[in-house]
Amino acid sequence: PTLIAVDFCHCWNNANASSLLCEPPYTEPYVRWCGRTAEVTPPPTRFMAPQVGLEPTTLRLTAECSAIELLRNKRPHIASTNYVQGAKRVYNKRLFERQPQTTPLTPNIQLHHTPTPTRHHPRLGSAASAATNLHRARICENISSPDPLRERSPMERRTTAWFSPNLHTEMPLVAYGHDGPPLLMFPTAAADYLEYERFYLVDAIKPFIEAGKLRAYSINSVNRYSLLNEQMPPNLKAELLTRYDRYITDEVLPLIRKDCKDGENRPLTTGASLGAFLSVNAYFKHPDLFRGVIAMSGSYDVRSYLKDHYDDNVYFNNPVDYLSNLEDDYFLPLLRKADAIMIMSGQGNYEAPERSRALSEILHAKGIPHSLDLWGADVNHDWPWWRRMLPYALEKLGHG
Repeated sequence: PTLIAVDFCHCWNNANASSLLCEPPYTEPYVRWCGRTAEVTPPPTRFMAPQVGLEPTTLRLTAECSAIELLRNKRPHIASTNYVQGAKRVYNKRLFERQPQTTPLTPNIQLHHTPTPTRHHPRLGSAASAATNLHRARICENISSPDPLRERSPMERRTTAWFSPNLHTEMPLVAYGHDGPPLLMFPTAAADYLEYERFYLVDAIKPFIEAGKLRAYSINSVNRYSLLNEQMPPNLKAELLTRYDRYITDEVLPLIRKDCKDGENRPLTTGASLGAFLSVNAYFKHPDLFRGVIAMSGSYDVRSYLKDHYDDNVYFNNPVDYLSNLEDDYFLPLLRKADAIMIMSGQGNYEAPERSRALSEILHAKGIPHSLDLWGADVNHDWPWWRRMLPYALEKLGHG
């Protein structure tokens, strides 16, 4: 008999936010070993409203994401004991068939830890100094495909954190890869900087990273304290978006430049759902600092989160507003020379392709070249499709 191991995940979902951004209750069965699918409906989860203001650390996850984290060690991609043993049996058998019986081989599927010297830093005050603390956490060889006959370069994974003077809290960052132009990833909804790793989006772009064609950086957002925080006054929500923008330009970008050194150090930005808004906002506000954007299944008008409040902080963080009125002699000429703007969306459940069309119409009216890529009616607002969209977009932009 075939044993099917099924785990499910149900990430943070606020009914009010869901109606605004079409956030679905992400339910995705994770069935490995035989590749089958199963219908899994998780039990209802309790929503825990975030507190007003910034907490001491952003490493605290919502209850649902914490549950996902607890399931990590049960999933085969983390190289659990059962997976390693099963992989050894399968590939030992393959090797036995290919090699003489007198010289059996053992596949290399272990998790290697690279020793690094212990560093004792005080709390870092800037991203430029934090770059020295961007250390290699682990190198994974052949976990997703433990075949010693297929040589692959290991993917570097490094993490760091520093106290942000703009946000007055500690902000973590994870980096993947050793070479190539940078990609800056913004998480969805109220999630954290490790979300794209937990939901296998990093695995989806792993071939680009391992080949040295791309290095990816993922950061936290402040959505759980701003747009998705019902207890936060609207004016403070908008102010926090402005402070978050300064955090990116003054802290994150210097770190990326220092890590990339020579070569292209202007990142592409990308994100799905509410992360698409963050990636679009970062790029269009600073086309001189970023190379382009890959926005997946986003909404680009945040006024519905702010209860009719409107000020300069709202205007300059609302792409459909400031792009519609863009007439300056610096940013508009830069945007008209852009060659890496991709607006993508499905047309299935929980998707809102009309929001991508609205952004595309504004860009077209301003003469800004871009690609509007609307996928079919069977493409839902969910992770399996984003894991297809991002590699497709990277290939189209010349990273293949």
